[in-house]
Amino acid sequence: SPSKVSADVIKNSGTKIIHRIDNREDCQLLQSALLMHEDDRSLPFLRLGEALIRTEGMIRPAKVNIFRAESEDAYSLSDTFFISDSVRPELEYEFLTSSILSDETTEKEIRLLAMELIYRLSLSNKAENWNRCLSKTVDLVRKNVLAAANADGFAEDNDALIRFIIASAVRREKQYNGTKIAMSDRCMIQFILERALQLYQDAKEGSPVKPAEWSVLHYTLCHRLSHVIELLDRSIRQQTETSSS
Repeated sequence: SPSKVSADVIKNSGTKIIHRIDNREDCQLLQSALLMHEDDRSLPFLRLGEALIRTEGMIRPAKVNIFRAESEDAYSLSDTFFISDSVRPELEYEFLTSSILSDETTEKEIRLLAMELIYRLSLSNKAENWNRCLSKTVDLVRKNVLAAANADGFAEDNDALIRFIIASAVRREKQYNGTKIAMSDRCMIQFILERALQLYQDAKEGSPVKPAEWSVLHYTLCHRLSHVIELLDRSIRQQTETSSS
C-alpha cells in the first residue's frame, strides 16, 4: 500500500508507474505525486494492464498499456510502454482536462465562462437561445483558452473534449464571488451543462432534438438552482454597474 511507504520515498522517485488502486488514502497520496487534480477519479477505473506513468518534465501523467514480455531475455521496460489506440474517450478526456485546468489562469477563465453560461441559459427556455449561448461559449473556450493552452494530443475541433472541459470546470467552482456553492449544486450544474452541450452537438449535427428537452433543463435550472441563479444575477449586475461607472 502506497500509504505505508515513506512520503519522502514517493516524492523523490524519478519515475512513477501506477496501476489500478481503490483505497481512498492511497488514491489521494498518488494523485498528489502524479500532479493530478484532487477531483480526478481515474485511478480506480484503470483496467488490467493499464497504468499511469509520470517522470521528470511531465506536467501530467500519461496512460499506457503495459504488456508482458514474450521472453525474459528480450525483456525491456521501455518496450512495454504502448499508448493505446483504443483508449476510452472519457478517460482520455480526464487526463487532458486535468492538464489544461492545472493552469490556474486557464481554469479560472473557463469556470467564469461556464458560470456566465449557466446564467444566460436561465434567461430563456427557447432552443435557439440556448444553442446561441452554448455555441458562443464553446467557440470562446476553443479559440481563447484551449488554443493558447496548446495541450499535447488536443485537437481544436474536438467538441466532445471541449464539452467535457466546460462541464468539469464547474465542479471546481467551490465558491462564486465569495459565496460557497455546495457540492450537490455543482454536480447539478455539471449535469445540466453536460446534457445541454450534448443536445447542442446533436442539433449541430442535424439530429432531432425535442423542444421539451430544453424546457426540462430550463425548469431544473431555474427551480432546483434558483439560489445559484440569484447569486449569479447579483454578481453580473454589480460587474455591469462597475463597468458603466
